[in-house]
Amino acid sequence: MMIKRTSGMGRARRLVLGGLVAVGLMATGSSATATMVQALSAPEMLSMAAQVFEGTVTETSVELDECQHVVTYTFFKVLETIKGTEVGETVVLVQLGTSSQVPQGIKAYRKVGPTFETGKTYVVFLDREMEPEAGHCTYNNPIGLDAGMFTETVSAGGDTTLSNAFGNRGLFKPAERRVVETPSGPLNRGDFLSVLKKLSQDTAEKTGDQP
Repeated sequence: MMIKRTSGMGRARRLVLGGLVAVGLMATGSSATATMVQALSAPEMLSMAAQVFEGTVTETSVELDECQHVVTYTFFKVLETIKGTEVGETVVLVQLGTSSQVPQGIKAYRKVGPTFETGKTYVVFLDREMEPEAGHCTYNNPIGLDAGMFTETVSAGGDTTLSNAFGNRGLFKPAERRVVETPSGPLNRGDFLSVLKKLSQDTAEKTGDQP
């Protein structure tokens, strides 16, 4: 496996997000999985997230960043926007470490956070932006790690559904579940995106922010 070296992200807009928490957990030897992977409701994730979108993975790569850390880049082409992105833009997820083997002599963290596959489409809730200290590299992850990653699946009949690692348990309150029809399990893509857009719009109207 070849690891590329990079001195910048001219290919796309880099999002500076809350994955620095994962760095701190690994540095202190804490269990990042136990601490950070948690089931969250859709309203909770929407309020916490800076960017929420449906996007297709166009590329993934493992590289050395400016701090000489092995990082995993995942590039998304935005198909639908819920919050903080624009249709057609490229969003870059930067995760510290890798789940792949690296050449001998190169030290790498085991990647904390979900793995995305090129060609697949997801709905992703990304954490709020953080301003790093000067000279520090930045990393990001979905809200609640696996909780904020919804994988799209197309059935033989052509129906598209989405589900996260928790089987969508606890995502919606009773009033919202009447729209999506099911309290857990795979959700219809159209229904899911419609509810998320309404929740985002309602929140924006209350706070005066832009969805």
